[in-house]
Amino acid sequence: MSFLLIDFGASYIKAVKYQDNALTDQKIYPSPFRKSDSISREALFRIFGEVLSNYPDCDRVVCCSILNGGYMNNIYYSWKTSNVAHDNIDLITGLFTNSPTFHQHEDHNPKGKGGLQVLGTLYGKQFYSILGDTNCVKRSVPLGEKEYILNLGTGSQILGVRYTHCFIPSGRAFYVYQNFFKQFGFDMFEYFSSLTVNDILRSTIEFDLNVFEQSHLYNSGGSIQNINESQFNKRHFFSSMLKSYIFQYVKILKILNPAKVYLTGGISRKYPVIREVVSKELGVEAELLQQDYEDTHIGMCNIIKENI
Repeated sequence: MSFLLIDFGASYIKAVKYQDNALTDQKIYPSPFRKSDSISREALFRIFGEVLSNYPDCDRVVCCSILNGGYMNNIYYSWKTSNVAHDNIDLITGLFTNSPTFHQHEDHNPKGKGGLQVLGTLYGKQFYSILGDTNCVKRSVPLGEKEYILNLGTGSQILGVRYTHCFIPSGRAFYVYQNFFKQFGFDMFEYFSSLTVNDILRSTIEFDLNVFEQSHLYNSGGSIQNINESQFNKRHFFSSMLKSYIFQYVKILKILNPAKVYLTGGISRKYPVIREVVSKELGVEAELLQQDYEDTHIGMCNIIKENI
């Protein structure tokens, strides 16, 4: 029995084959939400046609998708869109509204179904309940009490056994600055890789990264403070930006008083210095999970093992 696992994220669509307790044949596609806050059912249907055509031997599909959002007049509006009177049906589940086994998973709807149930058929393949991407990350690690996941990607979350804190500025906020500096031929993301723990901890400029309305501390936009003439240079500037980013999470985690922190997500893996700073500031072990596959895919494997 072969499963196709699809993580339909805000930046990328990541697909992988799951068979005999092994993951293989991973493929990555750009997500439409990199350039848009919405998508039509027809366009989404075409995207699935492309992805599924690359896995002809996978007859069952388990997906996870971004949380929140919903459909209005056959258009799905993501969590990036505010003030839209949509139906709160999640992205992929919305393709199956005419299916006799239509339902939402409890990841997306508190009144939805748990486990994995048959949702419907698309392109001749059987789809199961659509899971939440954040919930799948949480399922990827067997958390103990006072243990937390720090998941850093386009969006980010702090996740505990009975704790979830979302909408903390992450990759989406970084891209605002990256797009600005790229106009001058400078790659901020590449430069981050050169920064050390000492660079970060000694930096003093303060960045408010809440630059989009849905971010958890948004108040009219982001800001940069505490600039002074003696330290206003490139290395200090970007060290301070990364420090402000990391300390958003450190501040929250200190209140939670964790026994251990697991770091997941693309940003955690791209910049291992983040783990070093988090561990140093919290005084606890911070483990960077170097998975060969996406944390969401690992979480989907775990729920398949439990339910199918």
